[in-house]
Amino acid sequence: MSKKCFLRILCAAVTVCVMLTMSGCGILSNLKNIGQQEIKPEQSGSDLQDKLDKLFEKQEELQEGKDQEDKDQEDKDQEDKDPSYLSLISELENNGMDCAVAFVGYVDGPMGDGYRGFFEERGYLEDYAFMADIPYDNYVETYGNEFYCIIPADPNASVAVNEWIVPNGVMEDGYAGEVLYRSESGEPITILCNEEAIYSNVQVNIVDSDGNVITIYPMLDVMDGYLITGGDNRGNVEDITVYGAEENEYFVKGMVVKPEELAGDWEAIVETADGDRMVCRLYFVIEDSYTMAYWYGPENSEIFEAFEGYFYNSNGAGNAANPERIMFDMMLVDGSVLESIEPYSFGGEFIITWADSTGERINVLHTDGYPLLYACEYTEIEFSRCGY
Repeated sequence: MSKKCFLRILCAAVTVCVMLTMSGCGILSNLKNIGQQEIKPEQSGSDLQDKLDKLFEKQEELQEGKDQEDKDQEDKDQEDKDPSYLSLISELENNGMDCAVAFVGYVDGPMGDGYRGFFEERGYLEDYAFMADIPYDNYVETYGNEFYCIIPADPNASVAVNEWIVPNGVMEDGYAGEVLYRSESGEPITILCNEEAIYSNVQVNIVDSDGNVITIYPMLDVMDGYLITGGDNRGNVEDITVYGAEENEYFVKGMVVKPEELAGDWEAIVETADGDRMVCRLYFVIEDSYTMAYWYGPENSEIFEAFEGYFYNSNGAGNAANPERIMFDMMLVDGSVLESIEPYSFGGEFIITWADSTGERINVLHTDGYPLLYACEYTEIEFSRCGY
């Protein structure tokens, strides 16, 4: 490389270094100036806190406004409710009750929304006018003909109605099945249920606003026809049933028949699983002692078995202290069966209840021992007075 060329390169390198140095000084100078600028008031920490405080205050005002709107709506909803409903809720609260229950009456077949007229017919609307306005969505229906109305004391309670399955006729051995109704509102509900007299086939669970749970099983006492709700966790239940609303106050459907009320001749026709029609006859005599006779056989044919003996409440039979149950204690005395077997004793336990309010029909439910027909263990058979 010539000396002249080397000098040119050296001059160019020096020029670049000078330019870079000048540029760097400008950057540093700018950075220094930035560091020396004053912080504007709107960027201070205290001003930022003021803005946050104002934002929080605004949020609180909005929330208070929403709470007031909710309260106003709640007050309006309360004002719109029937005074008879508000009066009952207030009474339940003052008396420490968890709910009110009424057995309204017996119904033949599904009701649809016809229950409104039923309340009036049974004398409920004078004190509980709100019952006429219970919506159809709050109507629960399952197998049975007992009609109930249930009013939770807490309007904000949640309510669930479950099917209660009792496989052996013992209420305590039952278990919950299908959910029939569920609501997050404590509005009154109506239930059509209970095809058997001795246990309920529905379970009602009510959870109030504080999380307290009560469970009831609405049914009637087979001894006196009064409301019972059963269960170990039934809470405090107010019975608001209008008693005496049945057509005949003496013969109440589902009430246990006293032995002395059975006097006379009763007949039932039972269709067996094979399609045969069997005629069953019961004959009770009330004199010095309670005697009875029972026979059965195919319709329009000869008597198959005939028995004679006594009947009495089972609380008089040793350890079986069940006053609502009646024992049949008889001996086989006649019938075509005697051509092939020896006479034997018949001992069976039954619950006998009124099938309606006429006093002319009874239900005979087998609970233990010999049944009235071999294929009818734990089965209820309806008998009518002969000639009725």
